[in-house]
Formats: sequence, structure tokens, C-alpha cells
Amino acid sequence: MSALLKRFAAYYRPHRRLFVLDFCSAVVSGLLELAFPVAVTLFIDRLLPTGEWGLISLAVLVTWN
Repeated sequence: MSALLKRFAAYYRPHRRLFVLDFCSAVVSGLLELAFPVAVTLFIDRLLPTGEWGLISLAVLVTWN
């Protein structure tokens, strides 16, 4: 382990729970950011061509906020 990594670990040792919470929050945030383009792709490629306007309207209303 390098000296810099040892200093980092020593600083966060008393704050382990906070560090784990922060790290997990960053991972969840990154995954949610990746989910948006996937949802748009599914909407455009799979839902719009079906022409089911009731389902399309429902999807738009659910994702409006």
C-alpha cells in the first residue's frame, strides 16, 4: 500500500460508515444517470412504434416529474 493510500485510510478510519455511505451513494447516482438513456431508448425504439397511445401517455405522465 502506498504512503498516500495509507494516509487516506488513516484519515477515514474513524469515519468508515460515512465513507461507505458516500461511496454507495455515488454508485447509485451513477447507475441512475445511466438508466435515463436506457429508458429513453426503450421508449423510442419499443413503445412508440406500437402506437398504443394509452400506454405512451401513461409513460409520459409517470416520467413527467
